[in-house]
Amino acid sequence: MSTQMGLSEGEILGLGSGIPARIFRKGVRILFGVIEKGNVIGACTTHLAERGLRIEQVTEYDRIPEIVERAQKEYLTPVVSPVHNDLTQGNCIWLVAWLGDQPAMVGGARLEALGAESVSSFWPRSLGRMYGREPGELIHSVSSEISSRLNGNLAYFGDLHVNPSMRGMLSNLRAFIAIGHMAVSLNWDPDFTYAFVREADVMRGAAARYGFLDVFPQPMVWNNPPKPRSNGEWCGVLPRDKLRIMATSVVQGLSVAPKSNPGAQAIRQQYESTSDEPVASVT
Repeated sequence: MSTQMGLSEGEILGLGSGIPARIFRKGVRILFGVIEKGNVIGACTTHLAERGLRIEQVTEYDRIPEIVERAQKEYLTPVVSPVHNDLTQGNCIWLVAWLGDQPAMVGGARLEALGAESVSSFWPRSLGRMYGREPGELIHSVSSEISSRLNGNLAYFGDLHVNPSMRGMLSNLRAFIAIGHMAVSLNWDPDFTYAFVREADVMRGAAARYGFLDVFPQPMVWNNPPKPRSNGEWCGVLPRDKLRIMATSVVQGLSVAPKSNPGAQAIRQQYESTSDEPVASVT
């Protein structure tokens, strides 16, 4: 089964909908709780729906490789891949933004309940198994800074991708990723959500666009890193206590975003005016 996150998402959750004005009250520090998170989802899904995009939470995980391929993503990392993991609704969230029958954006998250264990022991063991290597063979070391920072219940957020034929509106990407962060928080309430981001992308501000407000260079040193991993990656981190700040920034940005994306509009027009065959790309 799959969950459709449309305009009535707030009603589905029993949380209300629309712009979460309560979290923007000037000079007042208030709790960013379940209702506020549901309202953020409502604001973001409304923004996307107005631009022809609908959100699906995919729970039939064997569909993921085919959806990722249709989104023109060249790889699926093993951390959130159904090929390498026993994914369940309790430990994994996969979201897809659809434009017609085409996947416009994809992304997955996985719960990692470390307890008292540190990532310095968890990453070599877990990633080594996923990539088919021995722990000491794959990862040389994990930085002490990131090891002391990440602990407790973690959520890995990866394989974020925008179909190359549908790029061009930053607000859509930010809304999609914010929905992912809210879903992660509502399901697991992790201490930290993290992702690996290429250094060049960090320099272009991608970590902030993805909602990761803290960044750490070279979180680990790989021995002959498997693609797409590299020693030039950074670790982007969103602590639980910064979730409200991130959500506030996203929703405020939606209020001044353009009403339509010319690229997406052209794709939609072609999709609606042609046969039932999926539209792979529009140049």
